Amino acid sequence: MAVYQFAEPVVGEPEPGLPPDPFGGGSGPALPSAGELTRELPPEGQTEKLELLTAALDRPIALAYGRHIVGGNVVFEHENTDGTVTLLLALGEGEWDGAERVWVNGLEINLADSTLFHFHPGLEGADGRETSPATRNQKICSFFPSDFAPPLTFSRTAYAAFRLRRDPTAPGPEFDIRGVYRTARVRRFDNAGNQTAYAYSFNPAWIALDLLLRRALFPHGKPGEALPQSVKDRIDFAAFKDWADFCDADLSINGQTVNRFECHVAFVDSTDLMRALEWVLFQGRAYLLERNGKLAPFADQARAALLAVGPGELATGSLQLGRRSLRSAANQFIFRFRALDSGSAANDPRADFQPQLKEAADEDHQDQTGRVVTTEVDLGNSTAERAERLAEYLKRRTLELSASVALRLLPDTPGALDLLPGDLIDAPADIMQTTARTYEVLEISDEPDGSRQLFALEYSDSVFVDGAGPQQQVIKSPEPGGGYAPNATRLQNALQNASYFRAGVAGQEGTDRPRYWKEYSNTGGSPAVPDETEHVLADDRVLLKTKTATTNKIGVRTLWKNLGRLFKPGQFVSLAASLRHSGSSGTYNKDIKLRLDSDAQNYTRADATKYDATIPAGTVGASFVIRHVLFELRPDIAVPDALNVFVWSEATGASKSNHDLEIDFVTLSSGRLWQPYDPLAEIRDADITWDGPAGLYSLPGHLTKESAPASDSGGAGGSSGGGVGSSGGDYEGGFLFPLYY
Repeated sequence: MAVYQFAEPVVGEPEPGLPPDPFGGGSGPALPSAGELTRELPPEGQTEKLELLTAALDRPIALAYGRHIVGGNVVFEHENTDGTVTLLLALGEGEWDGAERVWVNGLEINLADSTLFHFHPGLEGADGRETSPATRNQKICSFFPSDFAPPLTFSRTAYAAFRLRRDPTAPGPEFDIRGVYRTARVRRFDNAGNQTAYAYSFNPAWIALDLLLRRALFPHGKPGEALPQSVKDRIDFAAFKDWADFCDADLSINGQTVNRFECHVAFVDSTDLMRALEWVLFQGRAYLLERNGKLAPFADQARAALLAVGPGELATGSLQLGRRSLRSAANQFIFRFRALDSGSAANDPRADFQPQLKEAADEDHQDQTGRVVTTEVDLGNSTAERAERLAEYLKRRTLELSASVALRLLPDTPGALDLLPGDLIDAPADIMQTTARTYEVLEISDEPDGSRQLFALEYSDSVFVDGAGPQQQVIKSPEPGGGYAPNATRLQNALQNASYFRAGVAGQEGTDRPRYWKEYSNTGGSPAVPDETEHVLADDRVLLKTKTATTNKIGVRTLWKNLGRLFKPGQFVSLAASLRHSGSSGTYNKDIKLRLDSDAQNYTRADATKYDATIPAGTVGASFVIRHVLFELRPDIAVPDALNVFVWSEATGASKSNHDLEIDFVTLSSGRLWQPYDPLAEIRDADITWDGPAGLYSLPGHLTKESAPASDSGGAGGSSGGGVGSSGGDYEGGFLFPLYY
């Protein structure tokens, strides 16, 4: 039977020697299932190339799905008479959904500023010059010089247009532009083939269907155009909808709810359609068949056998039992990906998309064969838990299923004609047919006499993995320069809280509380001391008894009246906390919140969001781990004098945690790197005064500003010129791992 060769290129020219017709007859599988993969999944390093595109002629337009960091291909640059520069950056084949954030020379720009940035999504080109840049359009961009001919709309190509001034502090005249974009919009359908949406999606099912439509079934269709009936007749919409629902299903992993599968891939180099579909199908754990003339995907999941094969169904002498040789099979699987959420631990989107890898290895097989056989897979953009699940699935598919069977079913065997590759059968496991085993059908051929020849491989539900262990958060650390206000006091830890809490020192809070801190509830409650929050003098830590507390969202907060006068608007500050749960193993099952706020709790960013960071449930274990977050103080208003730090657990009286939470220290420092406590930098207690009516402490006046600056004077951001500095978005340097002790 024929295996289809999808030879039409996704980008670039077709590969030579492959047939041009992707549907050249036959009734078998269009693509192998994930269990049959014997070569590296395509194509390597595509997401990195998507970010690093530069100006070039004859470069294929990238085709991207999901969420990506994109550099863009400079297709037009023009020096304007007012000293600005017009730049047009081709992003990819349209229609794209939109930009999330864009950085120019390391500094984030305001996407709502239409004098600076325009986004054109890649629609059909339209006549005329745009008059409303904020409205999605594919007209001639208003940044495009009016005297340049011919005027270009870049039809069906998503592009970003900029009008920028050169940065005199940059090392050269070039612009370094990176942006996070939601890429291609795709069609979605119900079971009956009715289009229900045309929107951004990272669901592998709708991405695979879009690939088929763009490159084989409807290549000349406009973005979002309704499908003609002749195209609909080639698609099994019910199968695509079932696969989409399978991928969208919620999984609870490490206390977080995630989609079972997502797909964030980009095709930058010439790639044929078959290899592109393999990549997408694998990320949704599915295989593709042609059934009754329609293309139909099926999720590779636990399922029941459709046919029991015994002596009465077998042609005489047709039973052949075998076993795959696993000596040359891969026993180490390395999945490389860019982590979609790598900046979440530091609450910094600039640290997203950091390169990471997951490894799944079978050491027993390595010992048996005496060698390590490695397979590397590029997932594009993903998450660590999803990469772990796919790596484990591929490892088990490869090494745990080796028994095979070949047999011929007699004509008129009930149910035989309904079998498709991927279906399960129960068939003999020994030549005497005394035992049976469940097999997955891989190949079917119809014989002239009406019998059906099958080849099948051993099947087990155990290969399907929907769980993952706790994931290590890896943050790419910036260099320590920059972010300091030139005239700001540089204290390693501005909170003045000793090793974290000062044991045995009586503060205004009472002898059973740590000085300069007090108990706190994010919902306004009053945690009982010591029944719900306790300062453990022997360990010099605070214990949040969230396993038994009835007060909701308990924690601790600082008590400072003038801490904000250490900082300037627009300055970077780093907040760090050392945490563990009180149990012997496992992870803490509630989110933990870190907040920087005023005493009145009314300090927000310009978009009215709080300066909050979430330490996700399932990431704090029984050993202390240091988590840190980078905040950029609001540049347009004064930093509140009574700036304070708040730490609490999201556990409530109705939804308690599985363990109590211990806090060993919390530090706040200026700059982009968290700092440990240094006792030599601490201010004398005698110099810190208590304001009884306010219930807050004051730092000595010689350390603070006389009055709070009203806005960013320009010195609180990155330093310029020589010396050790940072441009504000320079994230070069090593990796900062959570520290355990």
